[in-house]
Amino acid sequence: MTEKDGFGCCVLDEVWNDLTFDFTEEVRDKWRRLICQKYMDGARHHHNLDHLSHMMGLFRTYQDYLSNPKAVAFALFFQFLEYDPKSQDNEERCIEAFRQFADEARIPMDSELFLTVTELIQLTKLHSTEEHKQEGIYGSEDRHFFLDFDMCVLGGSPSEYKDYAQKIRLEYSFVPDHLYNRLRSKILTSFLQIPNIFATEPFRRKFEERAKSNIKAEIEMLTSVHTYKHELCGRKDKTCCMMMLACYGIS
Repeated sequence: MTEKDGFGCCVLDEVWNDLTFDFTEEVRDKWRRLICQKYMDGARHHHNLDHLSHMMGLFRTYQDYLSNPKAVAFALFFQFLEYDPKSQDNEERCIEAFRQFADEARIPMDSELFLTVTELIQLTKLHSTEEHKQEGIYGSEDRHFFLDFDMCVLGGSPSEYKDYAQKIRLEYSFVPDHLYNRLRSKILTSFLQIPNIFATEPFRRKFEERAKSNIKAEIEMLTSVHTYKHELCGRKDKTCCMMMLACYGIS
């Protein structure tokens, strides 16, 4: 499969064609090729077309829950268009890419569609809402489903989660084992310290407990193998920690 053949995935092709049916063929095909090229980069092991198609499948399943499904779908396509584990400005570069696309597609910069897409992409940086921080409350807005689509991988079966964790490690192959294990354990632990991993009721009911179980298992694995023989200054810890936030779609 090459970029010009389409996404090679029915759901991605269907959603993209639905989103862009009233755009020029030149714009539609150019950006489909560009999206394919970006997500098919050999350095991507998790943030690739497989992950995008998984999220878009969830989008299709929960589309009726969304008030602006077109904006959510565009945000999913552009959420990780620019992805560099060593960068701290992935979201800004993704927004800039969507701005360029919107200009070519003649989507007004002050339109609800443009503003909503950019807000959703920016939300990826924190990956948190008030509904994540308070027990017993659920979110039902588009932003809550958008975040849950990305986080759903944490609630997969143990084998699926193991595969995901291995792919993330490959994306961070430039980080030494002792440091990777230490920082990933630290970030995973932070997920267990907030009341909710998932914001929406359907995702929380279906995936919350399994996600926490998967995370606990990985923390146990990481802490059983890492050895801390290196003294690291606070600045280095902080910088590496910021880079590794992308492990969870929080880049």
